[in-house]
Amino acid sequence: MKKLLIAMMTFLPMWAEAFTGEAVVDGINYYIVTKAQTAEVRALPHSWDYSDSQRYTGDIVIPESIVYEGIECNVTSIGDNAFAGCTGLVSIEIPNSVTTIGNNAFSYCSGLTTVTIPNSVTGIRAFAFFRCTGLTSISIGNGVTSIWEGAFSWCSGLASVMIPNNVTFIGNQAFRNCSKLTSIYIGSGIQYIGYGSFASCTELTDVYCLAKDVPSIDLYSNPFQDSYIEYATLHVPSTSIDAYRATDPWKKFKTIVAINDEADISGIVFDKTANTPVYDLNGRRLENPGKGINIVGGKKVIVK
Repeated sequence: MKKLLIAMMTFLPMWAEAFTGEAVVDGINYYIVTKAQTAEVRALPHSWDYSDSQRYTGDIVIPESIVYEGIECNVTSIGDNAFAGCTGLVSIEIPNSVTTIGNNAFSYCSGLTTVTIPNSVTGIRAFAFFRCTGLTSISIGNGVTSIWEGAFSWCSGLASVMIPNNVTFIGNQAFRNCSKLTSIYIGSGIQYIGYGSFASCTELTDVYCLAKDVPSIDLYSNPFQDSYIEYATLHVPSTSIDAYRATDPWKKFKTIVAINDEADISGIVFDKTANTPVYDLNGRRLENPGKGINIVGGKKVIVK
């Protein structure tokens, strides 16, 4: 009998340590699995009489890991609807431990102005930033390979988009109704662009697509529907210019020109003291841009 009691007492601490469920740590709600040592950011717990007191507000910094009941857990994802409707959210810092941004994660966060998505993130799920009307700039990390349906649709304040080279898939209506979007920079890895991905972007003037093979689209669909591309310029690799000129909807651009490091420089000298996102030619955001050719607002400029 003594041996049995000793064995039971030995295993009890292990059972006590195992936890799967939601818990608030330092003001952020997580779904925690201590056995896996992982945590996912969730919406704050709320009652049926939902109020602003149960919404995230201000500046939120998500840590790379948290400690719950003595166990360190890596924060690996931002869950579905985690910050949805948090109109008082001003800024969000996403750590390099996060690999996924869930469906509707930041939808209707109208107070959010800038977002930096780290290189650890591989997927931006459907409607993740839907109707973030205050969003003026986004920095998408090089780890992202797919941007899902409606991810940035109706972000009416967004002026330019930089899609890095590792992105192969842009979902349906991903940037639809970004009414202030003037320039789009699409990296060389793109293989598929869904219907209406850049539809109703009525201020569009320049599209840079570095893919040497013309990206596939849905049959009979137009990613640029109602975006007046007949008045815009398409910039593509010089070796592929004839292929783009022969393919719908790309051939409908008013002007199709070859990308050339000298010819495509806008002729302006960028002031490094300006509060404007700067990217290198691979679509990576630069905190301290060096001298040479960089991308500013979708255009190549000289940084001195």
